[in-house]
Amino acid sequence: MHGGTIRVESAGAGRGATFRVRLPLRPPVLEGEILLVDDDAELLQALAETFTRQGYGVRVARDGEEALAAVAAARPTCIVLDLQMPRLNGLQVLQALREQEGTRSIPVVTLTGRGQRQGREALRLGAQEFLTKPFSSSVLVATVDRLIQRAAHERQG
Repeated sequence: MHGGTIRVESAGAGRGATFRVRLPLRPPVLEGEILLVDDDAELLQALAETFTRQGYGVRVARDGEEALAAVAAARPTCIVLDLQMPRLNGLQVLQALREQEGTRSIPVVTLTGRGQRQGREALRLGAQEFLTKPFSSSVLVATVDRLIQRAAHERQG
């Protein structure tokens, strides 16, 4: 699951064994794309650059309506969704995603500047995680990595 290897070597019974475990510093990137949704153009660009450097394919949407159109056009591997946006807010987008069979299982990380209450509401509506702004980009990448790995594991078994 972590993309590592385990090797065992032994000279024979009663002669001991050597175990070698190698784990990557970061799980391997799975194929697919991250959809980044935020109305803050500077944050959106910074997140896109961060995920691109990590080897992810990235698409962006600047509001909830663009997000739903992007998901309809091509299903992303994971969605990073701001909750405070014009037209359709993140909670409305999340609710729409969870109501449709084809998008119900897409992992979603929500971003909020409003704190714990709004984050808990996102979890209630089906988000897997929420982060409160300001957040660390390394924490966001690790969270997305973990959710993608978990979703891939669930699909396999």
